[in-house]
Amino acid sequence: MRILISIILSGLCLLIISCDNSFNPYGEYKESYVLTCILRADSLGQIATITKNYPENSSEYTGLNNWITGAEVTVWQGDAVYVFRDSTGIINDPVLGPKEISFYYHPDLKLLPDQPLEIEALLNFGKRLRVTSTSPKSLIFTNVASSTVIPPVGNDNFVVAWSTAGPGDFYVARLMIRYLKKIDGVDTEFTYTVPVEYVIQNGNEVPVFPSPHRNTSEAFKFAAISRAMELISDGEENKALFTIYQNPVIEAIAMDESLSRYYSVGSGSFDDLTVRVNSTDFTNIDGGFGVFGSYIINNQTITKILPEYIQSFGYNVKFGN
Repeated sequence: MRILISIILSGLCLLIISCDNSFNPYGEYKESYVLTCILRADSLGQIATITKNYPENSSEYTGLNNWITGAEVTVWQGDAVYVFRDSTGIINDPVLGPKEISFYYHPDLKLLPDQPLEIEALLNFGKRLRVTSTSPKSLIFTNVASSTVIPPVGNDNFVVAWSTAGPGDFYVARLMIRYLKKIDGVDTEFTYTVPVEYVIQNGNEVPVFPSPHRNTSEAFKFAAISRAMELISDGEENKALFTIYQNPVIEAIAMDESLSRYYSVGSGSFDDLTVRVNSTDFTNIDGGFGVFGSYIINNQTITKILPEYIQSFGYNVKFGN
């Protein structure tokens, strides 16, 4: 089976490693293997990858032979057993461009909340990689503490809150503004991810996005929302080309502890979570390197952006979904 893959959160946990300098480039080389599998609750299709590292400037490394095939990859969720199958695909790596990879795939694994998880990869020469984990608990929004309109009433912050907290779970909330831009007469849809705030660093405006935490709420500064609304049309004088959806996309993401640590040493953007991992920064795999983790996403649907607020920027309003 060949699958065309784009590296983003589309149900694929893909590991791209520049294996000529991975792991320990300044010390004695030791052969190592990397297992990566991130299970998500909003997709049935789940992916695992296994790669091999090579010493720096190794003549053995061709750029294609680091993918390990022929392994037996098995995931246990509670009493259920899922045996992954071999496959290949093409990814659009942000650095290397289009690249063919080998991976392991299961088309029908639905991640359930608060379940014991285990993965084992038995390589065809006897090497075994394994780890156990627990999926996050269900994530339920609470309307009591959450803001329901933008601009928020009587508050300088827009608050997203949820009521369920599991031991060991970490959370990240995302606020995204959906909008249409008329390009050559055709409405094209985009989303703009809003940071919790903008700060000035070395004279430059820098967005600050949420970091994983154990709290059951996230506060976005209203000033950051207004700044994001301005930046949507940055450089375009004709604001009437833009139409803002009244219903923003609001997500809360519950991650297990391992995935939270993986996220924290990465780019800081959840969109880039599965793009790349440097195994010297993080691993939870017994017998090798890599990451095995899981996450659950839930959407908050009660918030609306007030039409007069949208129109104050010169934009049109898109009512409903």
